[in-house]
Amino acid sequence: MNNRLNVLGELPVGWESMDFDAALALSQEKGVPLHPRFGLFWHDLPVEDLRYLREFLAAIGQFRDGTLTLPREPRTKGILEALGALHTARGDSLEVRHHANALLLGLGVDVADEGLRLKPDVEAGSGGEYATHMAGIALMPRGPTRIGARMGRPEKAAPRLMKPAPHILFPLGPEGGLQRLFREAMTKEELSVEVGVRVCQECRGRWFLPKCGICGGHTVPKHQATRVKIPLRKEFQRALAHLGESKAPEVKGVQGMISKPKTPEALEKGILRAKHNVHVFKDGTVRFDMTNLPLTHFTPREIGTSVERLRVLGYERAADGSPLAADDQLVELRPQDFIAAEECGDEMLRVSHFLDELLQKVYRLPTFYRAERREDLVGQLFISLAPHTSGGVLCRLLGYTKVRGCFAHPYLVAARRRNCDSDEDCVMLLLDGLINFSRSYLPDKRGGLMDAPLVLSTVVDPNEVDKEAHRIDLVAAYPYAFYEATTRYAHPREVEKLVDRVGTRIGSPGQYEGLGFSHAVTGISEAPLRSAYGDGSMEEKLAAQLRLGAKIRAVDVNDVVRKIVVHHLLPDMIGNLGQFSKQKFRCAKCNNTFRRVPLSGKCPECGGDLTLTVHEASVRKYLELSKRISQQYDVSNYLRQRIGLLEEAMESLFTSDKQKDMKLDDYF
Repeated sequence: MNNRLNVLGELPVGWESMDFDAALALSQEKGVPLHPRFGLFWHDLPVEDLRYLREFLAAIGQFRDGTLTLPREPRTKGILEALGALHTARGDSLEVRHHANALLLGLGVDVADEGLRLKPDVEAGSGGEYATHMAGIALMPRGPTRIGARMGRPEKAAPRLMKPAPHILFPLGPEGGLQRLFREAMTKEELSVEVGVRVCQECRGRWFLPKCGICGGHTVPKHQATRVKIPLRKEFQRALAHLGESKAPEVKGVQGMISKPKTPEALEKGILRAKHNVHVFKDGTVRFDMTNLPLTHFTPREIGTSVERLRVLGYERAADGSPLAADDQLVELRPQDFIAAEECGDEMLRVSHFLDELLQKVYRLPTFYRAERREDLVGQLFISLAPHTSGGVLCRLLGYTKVRGCFAHPYLVAARRRNCDSDEDCVMLLLDGLINFSRSYLPDKRGGLMDAPLVLSTVVDPNEVDKEAHRIDLVAAYPYAFYEATTRYAHPREVEKLVDRVGTRIGSPGQYEGLGFSHAVTGISEAPLRSAYGDGSMEEKLAAQLRLGAKIRAVDVNDVVRKIVVHHLLPDMIGNLGQFSKQKFRCAKCNNTFRRVPLSGKCPECGGDLTLTVHEASVRKYLELSKRISQQYDVSNYLRQRIGLLEEAMESLFTSDKQKDMKLDDYF
């Protein structure tokens, strides 16, 4: 082992990108395996296929100027694909360039003046053993272990919106219409809605907003929510005058409050949000959702933040300890900093404008953000929050990326009680949470306090985050003993002391800095910025998935079809079929729902027309697709029969039983 470690220490500079001749000479001289750049999946193929390919090459193959050319033939092409030997099809020929020399080496084919010549054949128990014997040097398995994977959550970077998206948590009842518009609700002088009654601490008057409409004092909740008449038009005009706005924007509210105290927001907030085109979430804040992407290092150029600005924010040195002076230096990310999608910056810029006007015009305070571009928000504090939790984490915006996601330190991801596998979390400006969040807006039901920043963690302690983050390894290169152990399939406990991990640094200064990585990348946004899953219809995406599955050897496309039908299409159709028979009826005007059609055939609240909530098209939408793919692919007859029975059930429900000429045998 010591000899092998010495060998690794003697590798020439630039060995990672050396050409084939240099790699072969190094292997022959030092006794190390062939460079992985030229590795093929020899161990995937039986010896018979390798013998067939080498004899085929010797008989009719040609090698000239580093390119191996051979006739295009189904079995030969299949072997090349299984080996992972990159090749190009040109008419009736196949050309192998990058892997040409490695292919000839493992097959025992020499290049001579008269053409390709075979070395003496050998006996071997596997394709990998055969290729190693022929090459005379070790050819390590290119893929000794496979890990199955399925497509996860597609990328996301979008505001968190309720449906329909309101600008203010203010009840309008049915008078606001389907879009909950103040403009429609204010056609009447007064609006009858259910709100919590509050009492002013100054004049003891009864009011429905936190600020008394009589004397301007502060009100406190004193009574249970009840239906009262409020002068909406008058109050809206008062709010406009208070803001100094001459023209009212199109403001959208909610049908009703879902909290126990049912306290609405101040009308000024809704007007300002509508003015700046931002929408409120159920807790009074404006949130932006992004897919988590763990990151420990970056370069200033990648995130669009200048070196000067980074130095002001505390990044005075690069990861190697040298002074930070250039935008291409590698920098270690601080645990509570994050890099947001550009779309997030655009949205939060609008939110900052809303907050500055709110401070200035409502609270009579100086503006805070004064941002003109999204870059002006770099360095500002945010609250990060994961769904189904009640604890926010303080974080700081460091820059932007074109990726539709959020790059953050693994500690920050884990601190939100999330594992590092691309879950979706949200961020909100800290000032928005401090000013506009209120428990009084949260739903009055089980789980109503979830997905709300009830508490705020200001410091991320690695000892307190999800323990999955403690398993992250921090080495720049793995020791030879580690690789040797992998060939024996050693138990992880045998090698865990060979690899530096976060868990071994907990409680020391090294838990926050000096984290290493083994493989560099050209840029954090060099990957595809948008997955194909986000484009096209359901049928188009399914067709693309099946075409891809047919090309991947590890995928049984027939099993994919079975799983799609059994776990997605059938449950959707069965569920919608059941919901159709139990559906409610919705008023097209006020959106009220009814279990049964009223005797009048109209909405008893507003007189509007009634419509179905579940339509025939939604029940049938996947039927033809299920029938087609179950016939095109090899699935069980049982599954085809299930689809047929479901189709009969739909026909029975949607097809009229009335027929003009009924015969006796129609009933048999």
